[in-house]
Amino acid sequence: MSAQPANTTPCLIQLNGDNVVANLLPIMALKPERILQIVTKSQRAERAVSRFKEVFSLLAGEKGYQGYKPRIHDHNVSSGDMGEIRDTVARLLLENPGAVVNFSSGSRLMSLGAYQAALALGRPSIFCDVDDERFVSGRTAPMASPADYKGLVAGFSIGLLMAVQGRRFEDWKAETPSEALQNFGLKAYELRNQQWGPLENFSKAFRAAVYGPTDRLPDSHEELSTLLAKPLPSSVTSSEPARQYLSAATSAGLLKSQGPETFKLAVSANKREIADAVHVITQGWLELAVLDRLLRHPGYQQLMWRPQTSGDSGPASGIFGIETQGMKLRYIECVGALSKSPQDHLETLTQKARQLGGAAAEATLVVLKTQNQDSSLRHAAKRLGVEIVIGAEEIVKRFVK
Repeated sequence: MSAQPANTTPCLIQLNGDNVVANLLPIMALKPERILQIVTKSQRAERAVSRFKEVFSLLAGEKGYQGYKPRIHDHNVSSGDMGEIRDTVARLLLENPGAVVNFSSGSRLMSLGAYQAALALGRPSIFCDVDDERFVSGRTAPMASPADYKGLVAGFSIGLLMAVQGRRFEDWKAETPSEALQNFGLKAYELRNQQWGPLENFSKAFRAAVYGPTDRLPDSHEELSTLLAKPLPSSVTSSEPARQYLSAATSAGLLKSQGPETFKLAVSANKREIADAVHVITQGWLELAVLDRLLRHPGYQQLMWRPQTSGDSGPASGIFGIETQGMKLRYIECVGALSKSPQDHLETLTQKARQLGGAAAEATLVVLKTQNQDSSLRHAAKRLGVEIVIGAEEIVKRFVK
């Protein structure tokens, strides 16, 4: 069914409440010319109204709703008393022929009052059942079937989904990996699966060669330029698995090569760029491999690679986007192996997921090698509500379609 109904509703009467979706979706389904919103007097109600209007303002930019800007009027009531709501809705119904009542939001008593008014006057009413993902007629009067609930939700942009959860898409920026980087991720994934031990030692040696004994980069441009001019030492390049790995990184533009065992970082003398390249080579390869699969997967859309705010420091990481089954916001973190305790790692992960997508955002941790931490990792993940994907077999099962 089309997301945009052919005929619009003259007026929609709705209750103010915390559930933004229960008010937004009936508007999208019925496309009213005017919206009358009943608002109680409280700080919580004021916050809910403000949040709804922020989300509502984005609707005019959604596909099928470009330029749609119905008039919206607030009608204040002193409380959520059932009788007062019933009388207010009845008055508005009498003043607005053809109006439909949405009794989904607000408190239970407010919903009952609104429903009673529609029933008493024989006017159409609708309930948005968010849990069961459907519209339900109040059967207070005949009305045309609204647009398909799931069809409407499937058209949500990531910005609208984030706004529903009280987050601003504009606060975040992301990157688009080149095909060469994605190919590096896939090659690195293959090599790591085959040569885990030697390439873990390679990663440690690579980081030590760049960061030195202090595990920090120099501050001056001159020192950074000197660092980049030096070829990576033999401790990094001596093994055959390492040379294959470095060649793959060179093909991706992360390194430059002057021979089979001579490699240098191919970045400018900038601390952020150097740190980013080191992160991709030693840790971000799995993220690129998983992202390559997600971009080909029909169950994911509008993916953001390495989302971060302007105030973030250090290398960005993670994949964030819409999981189309249930239209969930999901944040996925990928690590070759855990660098800290399972509990600490998962707590940081859930915090980032909520930062991005609000309390409803779901989190996934992908780990290739757990180093005998499977049991403690799965136990901590279950307690924190995080999905865990461990090892190559689970990665293929979860992300390859």
